[in-house]
Amino acid sequence: MNHFANLADGHPCRVYLEENQLIRGLIASINSIDIQNDNEEFKEKFARLCRVEKTLCKKRKSTFPLFRAVWLDIAFTKYVGIP
Repeated sequence: MNHFANLADGHPCRVYLEENQLIRGLIASINSIDIQNDNEEFKEKFARLCRVEKTLCKKRKSTFPLFRAVWLDIAFTKYVGIP
């Protein structure tokens, strides 16, 4: 099932969903590794997963203030009545 078929290329939600799909594939790949026999493959894929986590952390730090500002704007308009 393609959840992002209707979204334009580069749309933030599409990018998020595509990244999520790739991360799930990487985790599934890591889970299928026999660590006793394929230790190097495990290390390589786990290192890739750690790099992904760092990237997502940076994205959260850069987008959270924007979402917070939008949420506060909506909350003040809806609940306080300040446009």
